[in-house]
Amino acid sequence: MNWFLAVQILASIVKLPAMSMNWERTVRYTLIAEAMSHDRFLMVWQFFHINDDSLPVPSYQTGHDKLHKIRPMYDELRGNLKSILPEERQSLDEQMIQGSAKFQKVIERQASFMGYKCGCDKGQSNTSLKNKGRGSNDNRLERYIEVSTVKCFKNKPEHVALSYCAVAPFDQCQRWDGSTHSHVEADRTCVICEHEKPMGGVDLSDMLLELYRPIRSKKCVVAWADLIGLKVSTEKTKFMAINHDT
Repeated sequence: MNWFLAVQILASIVKLPAMSMNWERTVRYTLIAEAMSHDRFLMVWQFFHINDDSLPVPSYQTGHDKLHKIRPMYDELRGNLKSILPEERQSLDEQMIQGSAKFQKVIERQASFMGYKCGCDKGQSNTSLKNKGRGSNDNRLERYIEVSTVKCFKNKPEHVALSYCAVAPFDQCQRWDGSTHSHVEADRTCVICEHEKPMGGVDLSDMLLELYRPIRSKKCVVAWADLIGLKVSTEKTKFMAINHDT
């Protein structure tokens, strides 16, 4: 099994038009060809299962698990990720697994439009902020729990909530203006500045997953491939961070 997963990861780095070309004489990839024979790889891939498919709980009974097919790998990966000490600043962003499943929901105007969506809108409308230009904002302050919610317009409206700072003080930053195709000076609120400091980790993970995706398929059963890619990208970013500090 370890060799099978290793072949999948190597095939995602050195991409060929067809998986079988890794064993051909003309374009033979030695690391993959010597790790496992072509027939052996196809046999393992045909009968590959992470969990026992004869034991799932039916959907009409209590305890039904929609991720039954990949539950063991998911639990192991989740345990490994929980062992990582969290940093002071965290980046939270949506991340969607391309695929078809019973719990999917269509999200319009997205490159990968299968997943979940949760949103809210209160205060000034998107149109009014857009007319004011880049850097315009609208804010609300909850006095009982001291949480400031700011809606700022950049490329599109963004909602940010923080408990230790609000709109002021302002600073200047450069933003790309699509209408003029140039960078323009825009006002940036304090809450947006704090929000942007830890950003980028999720986008970096998405980029690495897209560049080195082991399997390209829309079946729910191969969602384990995204788990493998997530684990590899996490270890790579940790390795880069350690080397950068040293």
